[in-house]
Amino acid sequence: MGELGISRLILNNRFKSERFNLLKNQINQAILYTPLLTLLVMSFLLTFFPYNWLSFLALYASIISVYAIFLFKKGSYEPWLVLFLGIVYRIVPLFSLPTLLSNDIFQYGSFGTKILEGLIPYKSFDAPYPPLSLYVTVPFVLIGDLRFLKALFSLCDILIIFIVYKVFLRGAENANKISMLLLLFPVSLVEYSISGHNDSLTLLLLIVSLVLLDKSVTVSSALMALSVLCKIFPVVFVPFILKHLYSNSKRSALVFLSILVIVLSVISLPFVLASWDGYISMIIGFTRYSIPYGIFTSLFFYSLGTSSQQSIMLSLMFGIILLIAFCALIFTISSRRNWPLMKSCSISLLVLPLLLPQFHPWYLLWALPFMTTYYSNNLKLIRGYTLLFLFFHILYYLLFSFN
Repeated sequence: MGELGISRLILNNRFKSERFNLLKNQINQAILYTPLLTLLVMSFLLTFFPYNWLSFLALYASIISVYAIFLFKKGSYEPWLVLFLGIVYRIVPLFSLPTLLSNDIFQYGSFGTKILEGLIPYKSFDAPYPPLSLYVTVPFVLIGDLRFLKALFSLCDILIIFIVYKVFLRGAENANKISMLLLLFPVSLVEYSISGHNDSLTLLLLIVSLVLLDKSVTVSSALMALSVLCKIFPVVFVPFILKHLYSNSKRSALVFLSILVIVLSVISLPFVLASWDGYISMIIGFTRYSIPYGIFTSLFFYSLGTSSQQSIMLSLMFGIILLIAFCALIFTISSRRNWPLMKSCSISLLVLPLLLPQFHPWYLLWALPFMTTYYSNNLKLIRGYTLLFLFFHILYYLLFSFN
């Protein structure tokens, strides 16, 4: 074969290689952009048909597809695309108020309406949330559109991710990847932007409290109190925070505890005076459901064989004892092994939802910022954790949402 033939052969091989690479890139783009385009179409369909299960399932499937692609994508990714997806995920569902998975957003609105009518929480009507969760709804009821309340909870979610990236993951090798995974996590989208649950507000106050812990103990403690006044679960952090502060300064621990008690007392006192029984029932969980709704408390309740009020109270007390025992165990282990604060927070919030008298799948979001922060150097663990979380979230709704 002459030199001309060899040159033609090389050019043909190069041309075939370039065509193959072009086809490969086109396939990769199709794999990414097909779920993305489906997401956009289904998001708008969900906006106009908020009670349509088919639109929602197609939307959720598209979100999961895009998330899985980025979860296992090797090499770099386009930051603008991730940011664009994160914004689309959270903005488009805000245009509707679907009740496919939860009607809690309307329950929040009803509490705000009753307060505006002059009714007193825990005295005039039962409420399953602490005071701040109830009164934060009032401005949005006045506006007359609960979609703005969903927007607040979505904004809190984005701020959590921003703080995790800027503060908790500062200098971490996988900071960009983890932030991207948090921004695109399907469960956060469904529970905050679609269903509009208020847990993100509690988490934001809790995380800012931890950020300021070593800078301003007073402000940190006040924010911790406000987070507890949104939802009670952050109270499990208090022993770990006091231990962390006490190891450095006894005075700091005392100041934190004092401010915490003062803020909680001042805000709670009017409601306690109005109805001691109603407020305590809210804390224990008597006003949330007619029967225990937790993983272990429901098993204990049904093992009693009756549905009497006494069985309900026994089950709830069993749940409270279980919680106290769990917190004592984690505190003992963390003290003996000198766990850092973030590890104690991660493990506490990871297990806590399973022990509560009531359980919902979005409670598992409480641990997400802490788990991804503490285990930031182990991407395999984070991938496994988020995929397992996503699997149980889907399984829960498949089993219970059509009931």
